[in-house]
Amino acid sequence: MRRAALAISATLFSLACTDSFFFDPLDSDAGFGLSFSLTDAPQFSTLGLESAYDSSDRARVVLKRIDGALVLDTIVDFDPATGVVSVLRPAGLDEGGELFDLVGELFAGSEMVFHGESRVEIDPTSSSVQLELAPIAVEIEAPESIVFDALLDTIDVSVIGFFSTGDTIEDVEVEWTVLDPTIVVPTAEGQLLSLLEGSTTAVARHGEAEDAVEVMVAAAVTSVEVVPPQATAGVDEEIVFAAVARDRNGHSLEREMSWSVDDDAVASIGPSGTLVTLAGGIVTVTAETAGVTGTAVVEVIAPIPVASVDITPESAEIIIGGEATLTATARDADGNVLTGRPVAWTSSAPAVASVDANGLVTAAGVGSATITATVEGVQTTAPITVV
Repeated sequence: MRRAALAISATLFSLACTDSFFFDPLDSDAGFGLSFSLTDAPQFSTLGLESAYDSSDRARVVLKRIDGALVLDTIVDFDPATGVVSVLRPAGLDEGGELFDLVGELFAGSEMVFHGESRVEIDPTSSSVQLELAPIAVEIEAPESIVFDALLDTIDVSVIGFFSTGDTIEDVEVEWTVLDPTIVVPTAEGQLLSLLEGSTTAVARHGEAEDAVEVMVAAAVTSVEVVPPQATAGVDEEIVFAAVARDRNGHSLEREMSWSVDDDAVASIGPSGTLVTLAGGIVTVTAETAGVTGTAVVEVIAPIPVASVDITPESAEIIIGGEATLTATARDADGNVLTGRPVAWTSSAPAVASVDANGLVTAAGVGSATITATVEGVQTTAPITVV
């Protein structure tokens, strides 16, 4: 909880000089008394604590030296109408003054309803010191559950405090403990901070009062990033895509993705994000999870079609047992050479002349044979004579 919301800065204990004493002076150095008053009581109305203050009937004052030596610990009657009690000034003060630890408490019956403590300086001429009070609830109520929709996010959980008088504080100060601190942890500011997705229990404590809150971290996907976001490939190639889901704070989330393409004539994609190009064109790849999508664009460049094929030499005469190497050249419609195109070689009469995959012709018997080179469906021939 926010501590600033719990401190009642306008409500102070004031220790001031007075001629009355609650006890007789211990020695001549204690010849000045101190009054103990609760001021600005109307400020309680802003927190709904009027009856808690009005029901206060006793005040406890504890004063200790810095070394822990007890100077004063007394409980006195308290009248909310006047807001004044009297205590002794410590004896034997140095002229320059001395630091003390001061504790002030207000009680309504047996219940402590306000508490404050501070280190104060008192000297032989001190007229007042001030002590800030905080309300003390006897019961607290936290929400039954809270849900985080993002990682590394904070929630300020409002906890209501209840006095025995029936008064309430809408945002009481609490300390948090979490059963599984790998999922959620409390911050120094009193908030809860989400770390990982999952569920756990957070317990709010205020004095002896406590209440539990069921906490769930279920980050909502707000964006999907596809990697790579764009690509270029030829026909019959593979591209492996990945997709990252993110919450509103930009943190990555583990999520299953479904994949699709907008033109399955250009490319297909599998369930793991592997795309296979099929034909030239532009295709959009989409990854989707929880209704949120991300996209990538792929340009598939189709090869220039083969218009003609040349065989060099155009013909050959080989003696039996001899060899000749033929070379096939693919060209486009403008006559430009196309490289990297596979060639299929066949012979019309393998008993006369055979040909291997590299265009090597071997003469096996006297006669004639026709050697055919095929590139992407386009053919040309060369006559072979064996003598």
